[in-house]
Amino acid sequence: STIVLDGLGGKVTPEQKEYLEIALRNVRQLQAMVGDLLEAARAESGKLVIHQRGVSLNLSVDETLGTFSANARQKGIQLRQYVPGDLPLLYVDPRRLKQILTNLIDNALKFTQKDGSITVRAGVFGEDPDFIHVSVTDTGCGLSPSDAERVFDRLYQVDNSIDANRNGLGLGLHITKELVVRHGGRIWAEGKVGEGATFNFIMPVFSLKRLLQSLFDNDGQPIS
Repeated sequence: STIVLDGLGGKVTPEQKEYLEIALRNVRQLQAMVGDLLEAARAESGKLVIHQRGVSLNLSVDETLGTFSANARQKGIQLRQYVPGDLPLLYVDPRRLKQILTNLIDNALKFTQKDGSITVRAGVFGEDPDFIHVSVTDTGCGLSPSDAERVFDRLYQVDNSIDANRNGLGLGLHITKELVVRHGGRIWAEGKVGEGATFNFIMPVFSLKRLLQSLFDNDGQPIS
């Protein structure tokens, strides 16, 4: 599709270009669905691999929001972040952290109207300073109490998405929860119908003790 759209196979008429762009969007949606199915299968079989190390949350948030800036601007949605520069490093898999942030911000975009906003905040978790609390808040259509309890369930979908063209399998938030839990964290949702929603998660802070623990098994033997 991209080869034809780029004109490498010959001149494309405006009408043909429109149809090709529709086909390409559908192909990418199917690709995302297949990716979600594979991730869900890995999670259920215990094969969801993570490689934890010291990671800057500030950098991860900057890079993730940057990938959504054009899409948000086109929809008239403002992206904001309040992440202190002096936060300690997280003990996470950097690729998986971006996957978590991407899933939550992408989900927020689905439910936020024009002239709305999405805000990422972070700080030391009040209940345990060995964890960092991250939240993604939107000004969208909100969550009912029942949706907040079930939104991370496998195949569960909230049916009031603003973008009717963005139909998925209901696996994105389920996979996000699996990733957070695999890091030793926790995730939960809050909101009210018509007043937006907030998705919260906590991740462990990097420490020498955690790093050394990752190098040895439960019997104190080095992991090969």
